[in-house]
Amino acid sequence: MLRPLKRLTIRLEHKKGSILVEVLKSAYIGEKSLCVYNIEDFPISQKDTSENHTGTWRTLQPVFEEGIAPCSEACPTHTHIPKYMRLFREGDVIAALEVIRQENPLPAVCGRVCPHFCESKCNRGIFDEKLNIRAVERFIGDYGLGIPPGREDEVGKGKNVAVVGSGPAGLSASYFLARHGVSVDIYEREAKAGGLLRYGIPEYRLPRNIVDREIENIFSLGVNFIGGQVIRPDEVSALGKDYDYIFFSPGLWGRNIPDWRYKGKGVYDGLSVLRNIHAENVPDLGEKIAVVGGGNTALDVSRVLTRLGKEVMIVYRRTLDEAPAFEDEVREALEEQIQILQKRLITGIEALDDGTLKIEIQGVSKKEGRIIPNGEKVYRTVDSVVAAVGQVAEIAMEHDEKIIFGGDFETGEGTVVQAIASGKRAALTVLRNLGVLSRNERTKFFRAGTEINHQRVVGYEQLNTAFFSKRDRFELKRRDPSERIADFGEVVEGASLGEILAEAERCLSCGTCTLCRTCWYFCPDACVIISKTESEKVFFDKDFCKGCGICSAVCPTGCIVMEEE
Repeated sequence: MLRPLKRLTIRLEHKKGSILVEVLKSAYIGEKSLCVYNIEDFPISQKDTSENHTGTWRTLQPVFEEGIAPCSEACPTHTHIPKYMRLFREGDVIAALEVIRQENPLPAVCGRVCPHFCESKCNRGIFDEKLNIRAVERFIGDYGLGIPPGREDEVGKGKNVAVVGSGPAGLSASYFLARHGVSVDIYEREAKAGGLLRYGIPEYRLPRNIVDREIENIFSLGVNFIGGQVIRPDEVSALGKDYDYIFFSPGLWGRNIPDWRYKGKGVYDGLSVLRNIHAENVPDLGEKIAVVGGGNTALDVSRVLTRLGKEVMIVYRRTLDEAPAFEDEVREALEEQIQILQKRLITGIEALDDGTLKIEIQGVSKKEGRIIPNGEKVYRTVDSVVAAVGQVAEIAMEHDEKIIFGGDFETGEGTVVQAIASGKRAALTVLRNLGVLSRNERTKFFRAGTEINHQRVVGYEQLNTAFFSKRDRFELKRRDPSERIADFGEVVEGASLGEILAEAERCLSCGTCTLCRTCWYFCPDACVIISKTESEKVFFDKDFCKGCGICSAVCPTGCIVMEEE
């Protein structure tokens, strides 16, 4: 009885009119003898068949077409996630960092506070578990804290722009303008740059040294910071005399207090409380505090006050499942045993003689979200009430041809990464309006606009997952709740290179060719040609391609599509 030792493979490649036959020897072992077949044993043509253009049989043709991964499409900045994952896996961390910085100047920040819309669309989540993109971005971002970015070009040299507000939108606009040679001055009312990053997000979520180093990298491009400078609405238009454009992104820091029919003391708005605390000017809130709201600001205020030794209670009109706060924020708050009253509303506030406040709390109906008629009323005594129910603009501005609005002031979207995308879109608009970047010019920057919408989004059904194995998702560790509520140290700990590298290896590289050569190996007509150039990695010999579609079917990352002739 004979048994196969190796699978026989024959490849025919047409080169200059001759046939090159490559035979990987196939052997069969008997009980006593070994028989190796020679080339003469195979039925092949002894004549030149290079003129037999079998491609004429074709009705479908393969087209190499890299696409957009769902994660990249979901990201507001449209960062090329599969590309930097591949570069990181290959050991080129600097190149991976540059891919991120082409779209996002604050990777170490986003690796901590971004809700990572990208992960919600990750194809890997269908295969086993979603890729932990945030953990990888954080590692690469931290690696780059000591590596300032360089200018991309000088097309904007001689042009100048004023940026009002140094939050994530203002920093992003400044970065992309400066990388293209534009002179940028940032005007900020606070003494230090950062806006919401410094004065709104607690340090246990975003350490100040991370903020400082990211900002230093942006300023290394020549961005000029003017702190302690309040620009009133009537002064903004006047800046147009000295600048080609003004990017206006002061954020949303206005008071938004519900109508409790109470005008006395002891009621504060959430962002003002956070801003004062982070500026080391802790307001006198007393010891017992009621916080109203279910967003990130409400949870941040509550967790900060808990770390300051206060007794905090959150009152929220909906359930935690409906809360707009990030999922990890809610989970960490519950771990820290923050008291949360769900489906409740404060319906009245009364000042008591001892300076405390008596608050009236009523239940809210599940369906309509309204106060239950004749429902039970509960009374609590607190020292102060902090309203964190959404932010509003402090000022109103009229449109001007030289003024571009951005960030939360313009969009109200409310996340750091969306503000970054807003600033980048503004920079693109400025460069185009200044005539230094044409309307149709494509660069490796500015994917936050509509430039990628023409590209195909590669879904899970277009992948060949036979080439991947199932693996568990990696999670960053969190400090113990009893330990972390005693200080403002970072809650989420970092990870080792090996841990992050293993997670990056789980990326399916959706829509991005990795030069795996699977298409070349399986092509029965040797029509696939592999190139290492970035623009054309794979192409086909159409004279002999029969359009069988095997290359498309076996492609692990969905980069080859079949089209009608």
